Amino acid sequence: MSKVSVIIPVYNVEKYLPKCIASVQSQTETDIEIILVDDGSTDSCGTICDAYATEDARIRVIHQENSGLGAARNHGLSVSQSSYVMFIDSDDYIESELIEKALATADKYGADIVVYGYQKVSEDGTPLYTCGCDAEFSQDRAYTLSEKPEFILSTPSACNKLFKKTLFQDILFPDRAWYEDLRTIPKLYPSAEKIYCIPDYFPYKYLLRNNSIMTNGDAKKTMEDRIAAVDSVFAYYKERNLYTAFGEELNWLYIFHGYFLPCREIMNFTGDTVPVLRALRQNLLRTLSPELVQKNRYFTTLTKRENLIFTLLYKEQYILLRLFVKINQLLKRNG
Repeated sequence: MSKVSVIIPVYNVEKYLPKCIASVQSQTETDIEIILVDDGSTDSCGTICDAYATEDARIRVIHQENSGLGAARNHGLSVSQSSYVMFIDSDDYIESELIEKALATADKYGADIVVYGYQKVSEDGTPLYTCGCDAEFSQDRAYTLSEKPEFILSTPSACNKLFKKTLFQDILFPDRAWYEDLRTIPKLYPSAEKIYCIPDYFPYKYLLRNNSIMTNGDAKKTMEDRIAAVDSVFAYYKERNLYTAFGEELNWLYIFHGYFLPCREIMNFTGDTVPVLRALRQNLLRTLSPELVQKNRYFTTLTKRENLIFTLLYKEQYILLRLFVKINQLLKRNG
């Protein structure tokens, strides 16, 4: 049995897949299994996966009908034979020491989840910005969720973490749903005995493709799927009588991921998005009272710019908001 299963769902990324696979093959920790789940790719990804498997006995390839990212990850979990699992998106890549360092950290601190940072990079490898652990998480110890409930609010990405596989015994990714990570990762924290964040470490390289900026998205579906994701997390904690202990964090999760982020995303879409922005606000206030929204202590985590955007959104000052965003874009372009 290998120490870690690296699960890589694959779908129509023939341009990026070799670099992703090579970054896992070249890990300094060699006792790993690499599970490539070809999710019905229509390009040459399936052939690429099979070719790598013939050269490296650690690679297992699963070919399945297109079922979505969540189903591909679940299929990988079902065949995994390791104590730990890690997920990598097939257009991203990792630094060579990541698995060795994450395993050593899990062993040292007895952590069921090890969190590390990620770096967004352009297609030519230029670093764009980083996202890592807050200083308060980065002391020389691991924490339970009760000790650091803020873990609920850390980035919900599945790709910047090493997990004890047993955490997925009763929790799986949803099939054919947007925001799979948001629906899944926050539910793992109550079952983790200890969680550790590696400070100032950004080994996961998140590729921001040249065509990544989306302006023609489906605003209504974005709203519905975001709401469904945060509703799912809310329900999970409430069903287990955990809302009282983590209410402030769960409320902020709803404010941030169920309102603020989808509003900011939808603002960039073409067409009249105001009805959807208003519908998001109405849903927020159906779920949380105005007092719970306005007095949440995690507003302090927003930047001044984010606070202003939130205020304009919440007060439905959409014309002023668009003017503010356009001015900021011009300043960045000319700055």
